[in-house]
Amino acid sequence: DDWNAGTTRLNSDLVSGKIPDILQINESMPYDSYISKNLFTDLYALMDADESFNRGDYLENIFKAYEVDGKLYSIVPFFTIQTLAAKTENLDGIKHWNVKEFMEFVKSHPDFQIFDYGYNRSSFLESMMLFSRDSFIDRETGECHFDSDEFKALLEFAGTLTTDNFWENIDYNEVGEDFWNEFDARYAENRVLLADVYFYRLANSYNSMMNYTFKGPFTMVGFPSDNGNGAAIDGSFELAITNRSKHKDGAWEFVKSFLSEEKQMPVETNWGGWNFGNGIPVLKKALDRQFEIALTPDEEENNGIIGGGDISVMPMPREETEAVETEAVETEAVDDTEIDDTSEDFIDLDGDGIVDGVISAEDTDIVVDEPMVVPIRNNNDKLTQAQADEIRALIEGATQVLRYDEKLNAIITEEAESYFSGQKSLDTVVSIIQNRAETYISESR
Repeated sequence: DDWNAGTTRLNSDLVSGKIPDILQINESMPYDSYISKNLFTDLYALMDADESFNRGDYLENIFKAYEVDGKLYSIVPFFTIQTLAAKTENLDGIKHWNVKEFMEFVKSHPDFQIFDYGYNRSSFLESMMLFSRDSFIDRETGECHFDSDEFKALLEFAGTLTTDNFWENIDYNEVGEDFWNEFDARYAENRVLLADVYFYRLANSYNSMMNYTFKGPFTMVGFPSDNGNGAAIDGSFELAITNRSKHKDGAWEFVKSFLSEEKQMPVETNWGGWNFGNGIPVLKKALDRQFEIALTPDEEENNGIIGGGDISVMPMPREETEAVETEAVETEAVDDTEIDDTSEDFIDLDGDGIVDGVISAEDTDIVVDEPMVVPIRNNNDKLTQAQADEIRALIEGATQVLRYDEKLNAIITEEAESYFSGQKSLDTVVSIIQNRAETYISESR
């Protein structure tokens, strides 16, 4: 009945003095309140006291994004980047945009549906705070700017969006293949401009956008914001060490282990693929190695073995595959740029949950008593230098942490409704939001 019951219990324990050495942060926790109550240790102090640790070895912008008043109270070993992207040809040369530029684009392109079908007024207001929180709240001082022209413009735009939930209006028993084909092509056919992009694996994430979502060049333009590149950092997991811990040195050794080269660097699997860990690493050397792998062309084509009375697909060195007696089998070519990553036609060679190769669906129905070699295409895990530079700029230019604030969202949603319904003017509503937000942020610090 209460999704926040666990957090409520935890908060009660913390207040009563039942405090752990290490706390794993999640989005339901009142993080700002924990900081204001001096619950966490400054990890910078532990780093600087550790002669074996060098801050300069890590992505400075990621550490900086998690700072509060110049102190680092939590850390993420791996992360993903969430942003918005569009077909390059539709952006008139725009690389990133602030709120004013975004609104000018919207007004000059009335034929575009800007956001995806699932976006409505409520989800847009939520995204405002996920992507642009730092545009309206100064993290250092707590000063709010919800009475700014930029916030007013975003509220005006939100008022043009539907309040319906697209997916609740879909009868899944009635829609057929044509509906889903049309839905999948919405970005490529210019029916929707902006797509949510989640970068967790460099080449695979990029090529999925290029080959499947947009079917052509795209630009990661970001959410309209006056800070950074409009992208948000989402930690795979976030760790903090509590101030009252009696074992800070041991706690730091544990947290530091996730930042070590052993944990951060990609690992080659037994099948010739790569395990890249749980997202993008914060260690510069590990990120550089991922780019190096993505930029290195395959020296030879991977091959797989099918046979032995069942389907078995694995990459083999060419010298081994040449020694296998095979019989010719005609296979239907599959264009992997036309297939969703979740298609059964895709093969996960190394078991890491990432698509590595493609064979045709027709072939998977064949049971072969004798093993035979089939080629497996691996064109989803490579980048050009220009593409790698674009991804690196996205990662190193991100400044906003994806942190959900339920109470702040509720203030904005509640008060904005009186503007949307016509009961109050825009200026009146943003003044109320400004006052309530200032009070809330002040009490949270």
